[in-house]
Amino acid sequence: MWRKSAVLCMAIITFASCAPQHQYSREEALAMRQQYDEKRTRIYTDRTTQDVLQAVHELFTLADVDYYVTPSESGCMAYRRWSVYFVIGFVMGKDYWYVAATAAENGTKVVIREVTDATGYTGTTTGGGGAQVTTITSMVNPDFIEFEEMQKNHDLYKVFFARLDYLLKQDNSKWVGCDEALLKYSAIDPLCLVASDKKPE
Repeated sequence: MWRKSAVLCMAIITFASCAPQHQYSREEALAMRQQYDEKRTRIYTDRTTQDVLQAVHELFTLADVDYYVTPSESGCMAYRRWSVYFVIGFVMGKDYWYVAATAAENGTKVVIREVTDATGYTGTTTGGGGAQVTTITSMVNPDFIEFEEMQKNHDLYKVFFARLDYLLKQDNSKWVGCDEALLKYSAIDPLCLVASDKKPE
């Protein structure tokens, strides 16, 4: 499963720049941004910002031993490096998560964002029996949001919030591990690709 994800990642990086881009009106763009923000926002009643941020820290610690969490008073950034090798090359990348927690009426508002910066290396034949290495780089600036990111299937955020719900003891919540998540969701690599995937005790 994860090998297919890595190959798909390289294909997207390779061909994304070739596809014609739709020009959105301001109204369309604002509507898209609103929908995206709704998917990555949650309000937890009767939970302080520190309650939420402590649970977020635990979430990343459980997700993968390679995640490092840099905290602040109002949020945190979590990041990890990863690499996947396959027959004709390999992919290296970094997953970045940005989490903001602010006081809301009777609780805490949480806004999350995940950005992956991946570089693929593929060997291509030179015709003389050797091979050359081609690099494919995806540059992402975390200070703005591109249309491509807003259009993605955000199953990843569903899994994140399901886990956060569990850690914050929300009603009817349950822990969603990678084995279960991969049967229901797609594009959840930042939580499940080559991840240690521990469960809460």
